[in-house]
Amino acid sequence: MERYAWAWFGLLMVGLGFLHPQPRPLYLTASPFRGAVVLNEVLARQTCSFATADTNDEFIELYVRQTVDLSGWILSDGNVVDGDTDGAGGFTFVFPSGSKFREGDYIVIWLGRNTGSSLTQAPEAAAQFYVNRGPTLTDDGDDLWLFDARGRIVDYMAYGSGSRINDQNVLPPGMWGANALRSYIKGQSLSVSPNGTDADDGSDWERTTTGYAPGPTTEDTDPQTCGTYERISSAGKPNHPPPPPPVLPSSPWAGAVVINEVLASQTCSSALDEHDEFVELYVRQDVNLSGWVLSDGNIVHGETDGAGGFAFTFPPGSRFPAGSYVVVWIGTAKDPLRIKDAPGAVAQFYVGESPKLNNTGDDLWLFDDRGRLVDYMAYGSDAGINPQGRLPSGAWSGSAPYGATGQSMALVPNGWDTNSGGNWMLSGDAQPPGPWAQDVDPVSCRGRPRLSSVGRPNHCMARLPCTGYPLMPLPSGSVAPPVAPAVSLPDTEVIHYRLAIPKLNLDTRILLVKTSGEGWDVSWLWDQVGLLENTGVPGWEGNAVLTAHRWLPSGMPGPFAYLDRLVYGDPITVTFGSISWTYYVVRKAIVTPDTEWPLLSPPGQWLTLITCHGYDPLRGEYRYRLVVQARR
Repeated sequence: MERYAWAWFGLLMVGLGFLHPQPRPLYLTASPFRGAVVLNEVLARQTCSFATADTNDEFIELYVRQTVDLSGWILSDGNVVDGDTDGAGGFTFVFPSGSKFREGDYIVIWLGRNTGSSLTQAPEAAAQFYVNRGPTLTDDGDDLWLFDARGRIVDYMAYGSGSRINDQNVLPPGMWGANALRSYIKGQSLSVSPNGTDADDGSDWERTTTGYAPGPTTEDTDPQTCGTYERISSAGKPNHPPPPPPVLPSSPWAGAVVINEVLASQTCSSALDEHDEFVELYVRQDVNLSGWVLSDGNIVHGETDGAGGFAFTFPPGSRFPAGSYVVVWIGTAKDPLRIKDAPGAVAQFYVGESPKLNNTGDDLWLFDDRGRLVDYMAYGSDAGINPQGRLPSGAWSGSAPYGATGQSMALVPNGWDTNSGGNWMLSGDAQPPGPWAQDVDPVSCRGRPRLSSVGRPNHCMARLPCTGYPLMPLPSGSVAPPVAPAVSLPDTEVIHYRLAIPKLNLDTRILLVKTSGEGWDVSWLWDQVGLLENTGVPGWEGNAVLTAHRWLPSGMPGPFAYLDRLVYGDPITVTFGSISWTYYVVRKAIVTPDTEWPLLSPPGQWLTLITCHGYDPLRGEYRYRLVVQARR
């Protein structure tokens, strides 16, 4: 019986355990909203020398990282849950009902009074609250506690040292490490960097503008002053400039296809089938456009014109050769006025939309089938131009001019990927010297002419010389002509330069090839090398362009017959008397005859060698040019 009596007594003691005080939890309870709202900036050392509640500009800034209702939440400089506070010297602020905020909002709690003074205003904050106290936060050291409506800890920070820092041992593990440095300057806040991060250590805080934190240096965007002191803060704004947006990857096809001409202001009326807006692409090397996208917005990051814009995906089988023009009409394939046709284009597509390009400002983005940027252009200045911060470095500068009704914008030089608005001209507007965008478009709409060169070169171009004869045996019994110029050679064309290419066992004189109309007549050049007039001079800044035949009428190889054997680093020497200049091969390409970049003069001293390539017996002509560029 005694055993049972003690058992009943034990059960009674357990049952009456509620009469004895229960031990408090070792740590405060972490809120499920931890990280959703963070302490982001604190001004503990007010700007004014002798501040009252009316001039106290101490503040705490919160940053909202996800949409949340702060109604009933508590911000204090003490642990109000456990009663470990600063007493009458501290503060406690309870957020009123309806305190709902969205992601990205800044909330500023001013410890002073709202007198309407700009000293206690943060115009860009989503909300501002006032505690109506004089200076409250201790300069040497204090702490801030943010609790949700159920008393669970959301965020904490402490700076400096001293008795006003309450017991940190009750914080959930990992919520806080070392304290932040205090500020020694009146009006200088403490800021988190990177902005809006859930900083669980004082090392993530810095005296504003000092750059101590691991993130970007915080900045002073606050114009307020009090007496001789300036407030150094970013109250109600990001603590530092936002990081640059992710940059679009550049396509390996960049430069292979370029946006070449754009008509943004249609020639005709707004009737559905009369829209003749177009975008012309120039193909600089053989390419498959299947799956590529042409749009007037950045479709990769969703920065588009929405329903007001367009996005065209090239269908399967969109393979095009170098030198071809591809036209995308922003309109239907129906063409009652016969205005949507570009006979010189290798392909034409129809978006089937109403006008989409903004007359006074818009942009065009060309992506490959993996979403990598191939080309970009923008014209005018209007809301239709999407953010350009995601463009790869050097992808674009400036803005092209926008045309009048029915007037296109054309890239000059034609097909040259310049990445600059300064290389776009309005078709039909002569702007000598140099090439200008020509109007070769016979189309008009109800008496209004269309000024464009759709499907054709944008300007009259000097074609690369054709330095070659058909590679075929001589007719039976024929006699090869003598190895000599076909015409007499005036003394003015002897310029006393020589060209030596050791790898090709070539050492020959250089003659001057004068311009003839829009090009150079090289029919007389025979087995000599010619320097194209109006290009550079060997040994000087610029681009000296040399040309020679690949094959002679005799069927024998010409001076540049084996030019394609040159590779990167091979030396080429030009001499003038006892002076010589050695260039080294840096580039080799096969281009179409209307390609202009081999004739242009980039910075530095360049030597360009050109000959024919790809003889087509059906056409009886060479379709391409072989270009070798060398640089000193």
